[in-house]
Amino acid sequence: MRALRAAVLPLGTAIVLLGLIEGLFHAGLLPVFIPGPSQVLGKAWRSPVLLSQNVPQTARTAATGYAAAALVTLAAAGLAAVMRPLRGPIYSRRPCCTNLVRGLA
Repeated sequence: MRALRAAVLPLGTAIVLLGLIEGLFHAGLLPVFIPGPSQVLGKAWRSPVLLSQNVPQTARTAATGYAAAALVTLAAAGLAAVMRPLRGPIYSRRPCCTNLVRGLA
């Protein structure tokens, strides 16, 4: 039962969101550059070559962005681990800028 709920909840949420976006599209409440889900699915159904040509390029671009973000995060974490003055603001549970905010007020 728990596995069924874990599968149905995300699927139901996706269906509701797609229905909401489709309704907004037909009501004319979306910007002109955002197509409705029915338009996207119709285009993909009529010319599946578009998907086979564009999905690999999009996946490569997304992977490149993810890798860049991971590298920046690792560099920042490395700096925080090495530089003692950065440890307090990063690992402290209290806000780091309270003195700065009080000084500006």
